[in-house]
Amino acid sequence: DNSELYSETLAAAVRLQHAVLPDRMPVVDGWEIAAHYSPSGRTEVGGDFYDAIPLDDGRLAFFVGDVMGRGVTAAAAMAQMRSAVRAYVALDPTPDVVIRRLDRMLLQYGGDQLVTLVYLLADPGRDELVVANAGHPPPVLLRASGEAEQLPTATGTPLGVLRQDRLTRTVRLRPGDTVLAFT
Repeated sequence: DNSELYSETLAAAVRLQHAVLPDRMPVVDGWEIAAHYSPSGRTEVGGDFYDAIPLDDGRLAFFVGDVMGRGVTAAAAMAQMRSAVRAYVALDPTPDVVIRRLDRMLLQYGGDQLVTLVYLLADPGRDELVVANAGHPPPVLLRASGEAEQLPTATGTPLGVLRQDRLTRTVRLRPGDTVLAFT
């Protein structure tokens, strides 16, 4: 019975996670966007989430986050966080605004799970990448020249832990640059 219950719970968590994560990345002129998800651990399901959102003005918002935990609970919390980020991006994609709203949401309505997030807004018209990081492993910028540059490290705590001002960093993009964000 325990084995059957475990298998059913795992199958539900896997279905939930696959239903929420994007099937494929959007096709955006001038961009190559790719994602690879490879879960680790016994349950094969964690709270990792990501997305790329083309904006009407030609900019591209993308994010990678992680909800602490595994299984159905983490998959459900991950689904809520990904939806919340998408909703806040639709209102105003400015990185500090999105992060501030997520902090406020988690402080007010809480939850007992830690959530980290790195949020990036690329503007090809200005050759800029604006990065905000809330406790997540920092992305890496691979320059076309072969140089690698670690983008801002986690500034402060995970989302919703403390009221704080988070720093954003603006980086100049050059043709052929690659940004790697991971969890």
